[in-house]
Amino acid sequence: MKKILVEISIPEGFEKRNIWVFAGMDPIQRFLQHKGFWEVKTDACVRCGKCCEAIGRDHPIEKFIGVGQNGCLALERQGREKLCGLGVFRPMRCSVGQNDFVKCKVKWASIK
Repeated sequence: MKKILVEISIPEGFEKRNIWVFAGMDPIQRFLQHKGFWEVKTDACVRCGKCCEAIGRDHPIEKFIGVGQNGCLALERQGREKLCGLGVFRPMRCSVGQNDFVKCKVKWASIK
């Protein structure tokens, strides 16, 4: 894992919010207020699509694009991978909610 020092200036009033650092559309570091420490992604998404397939009709994406029997209607197979057809327009909730799915391969480790 390559280490790059990044300094973030947090405007007043935002210090009690969750903070996400992205590389493109993928979150790579996070600070969740309820945990109180920074984490780095150690295992990346394998693009299996299972998290999108597990989405139910109560998910906010239902109002945006729709949910069918096999989950989010934006999910597209591209070769061996399953990717979001919305691309860069993928909702934030979908980008950061990967670990809501129990079998997700994405793993996080605390930064000491």
